[in-house]
Amino acid sequence: MKVNRLSVAMAATALLGAGEAFALAPGAAVDIEIWASGATAQDKGVEALFSELCVAGTLDIYRDNANASKPGAQHSAYFCRLDSTKVTGLGTVNPNVLFHKRSQGGSAQGVTPLILDQAITHMEINNGNCTKTAPDSFYRCRVSSAGDTILHESDLGVSDVNPDLFRGVNAPREDGVKQPDVTTAQVSSLLDVTPAAGLVFGIPVTLSLYTALQDAQMDQGRIPAGCALGDDSNPDCMPSLSSEQVASLLAGKVQNWNRFKVQIGAASVNFFDNYSGGMNLTDNKVAICRRVDGSGTQAQANAVFLNNPCMSGAVNPVGGTNNLSGPIVPSTNLALNGVGQSGSGDVDNCLADFNDGTNTGGSGNTSKRWAIGIQSLEKNSGRDKNGNPIARKNYRFVKIDGAAPTLAEVAAGRYPDWVEQTFQWRKASVGGPTGDVLTILQKIAQDASKPSIVKDLNVEFNHPFGQSGFLALSTNGTNAQTFPFDAANNPTINLTHKQGSSLDNCRAPTVNTTANKNLLDL
Repeated sequence: MKVNRLSVAMAATALLGAGEAFALAPGAAVDIEIWASGATAQDKGVEALFSELCVAGTLDIYRDNANASKPGAQHSAYFCRLDSTKVTGLGTVNPNVLFHKRSQGGSAQGVTPLILDQAITHMEINNGNCTKTAPDSFYRCRVSSAGDTILHESDLGVSDVNPDLFRGVNAPREDGVKQPDVTTAQVSSLLDVTPAAGLVFGIPVTLSLYTALQDAQMDQGRIPAGCALGDDSNPDCMPSLSSEQVASLLAGKVQNWNRFKVQIGAASVNFFDNYSGGMNLTDNKVAICRRVDGSGTQAQANAVFLNNPCMSGAVNPVGGTNNLSGPIVPSTNLALNGVGQSGSGDVDNCLADFNDGTNTGGSGNTSKRWAIGIQSLEKNSGRDKNGNPIARKNYRFVKIDGAAPTLAEVAAGRYPDWVEQTFQWRKASVGGPTGDVLTILQKIAQDASKPSIVKDLNVEFNHPFGQSGFLALSTNGTNAQTFPFDAANNPTINLTHKQGSSLDNCRAPTVNTTANKNLLDL
C-alpha cells in the first residue's frame, strides 16, 4: 500500500507572476495531481466545483474522445492555477493543479477501488493524445493507444449514494468481473465520508410515450383537457406514474404496454392498442434504458423504488433482455459491464434511439418503441451551463405520484426520487491523502453543499416545468431551508436520510431535528 497515494510532480519552471493568467495546455508543469472517480451524474457538479477554485482565465478542460458524439463520457480532466485565496493553507501559492475525473463505470468506481486500494484506469493528457480544434472549447483526448491511460489509485471517490449501498445488485463490474460487496465495517474503518448535496433523479420516457400518457390521462380527467401533447412547460399538463408502476417496470414485471389498462368511466381499454396510433412503433414491448450495476443512478433507483438492497428478499431490477416477449433492455457492453447503459449519456442516446428508430448509441437498435429510463435532472433541460437554450433529445420526465421532479416538490416532501450524495477518500492512517491534496478535497466537499455554490450549479437543471438539480443540506454547516422555498437563492432542504452521524439513502427521509431546521412545508 502506498503511504503517499497522490502523484505529485513539482514544477520544472517557475510560476508566472501572481497577476498573470494563462490556460494550462498539455505538458505544462504540474504541482499537484489529483485522481478522482465515480458518479457520472455529478460530472457537471464536480467540474463546476473545481472550476470555482481556479484563478480566472487559467482553466483548460480535457475530455476523452472514445465516442466523438459523447466527449467526456468516460474520462475528463481539469487543469488550472488554483486560487490560494479560495483554498487557504496551501504550501504553494496558486499551484498548477491537474484534476482527473474517471466517470466510466459510475458511482461504484468511487467506492470499491478505494476500499480495495485498487488502481483503476485513468486518462492521461500528456501523451500527445489531446488536441483542441474549433469549435470545441476543450481538448479531445484519445484513450486507445499506449500511454493514453494509466493505472492509478483514486484519491477522491464521488458517489450518488452512501458507499455501503454498493452491495448485492449494486456491486460493480471491473473489466467484466463482479466486484465484492462493500460493507459498513469497511467504510467506517477505511474511508472518510462527507455528505455532499441532495440530487433529484427522475423517470424519463420517450417523447412518444410521454404524449400517449398525456392523451390517456386527459381522457381520464387526471390532467386538464386541452393540454398540448408533448408540453412539459406546465406541470399540470405533465403525465404521472405511481411509485408502484415505476417499480413494476424497473423490475421487468411488465413485458408489454398493454399490461396497462386505461379506465375511463365504466370502460377499460388497452393502453398501447388505443394510444399508439400513427407512431409507427415496432411492437408493444416495454423497453428499459437502465444503468449498469455499480452506477449510482441505478443504485438510487433500486433503493427508492425497489427497496434494494435495503431489505432481504427485495425485488431485483430487470437483469436482462427478452427479445421474444419483453422487456427489451439494451446494453452498452454486456461482456465488460453487464446489462444496462454505462453512463448517463448512454441513457440519453438509448431513449432518443427508441423514440426515433435510430442507432446513435451504437447498440444496433433500429426499432421504435415506448421506453423508460432513469436519469438525474441534469439531463435534457434544454439549457447549457450558461443558461442558454440548446436542443433537447426526444424524451421527457414524468411526474411521480403526482409530483413534478422539482426542487420545491422535493423540499416539501412530495416528490420521492432524490438522494444525498457523498464524497469519500481513504483515511490518512491507511494511505489516504494528506497535506495540500487533502486540503483541496476537503474544500471541494465542503463547497458542494453551500447554497451559493449549489444555486449556480442548477442553471443547467432549469426545466420548462420548473427548477430542479442539487439541494444544499441543512445538516451541513449553517444551512437552513427558507419558507416559502427559494430555489433561486437558497436551494436548501430540511429533510435528510441522515440519523446522527449515519447517512443511509435506504432510510426514509425525515426532517432535520436540529433547532430551527425542523420545519416542513405543508
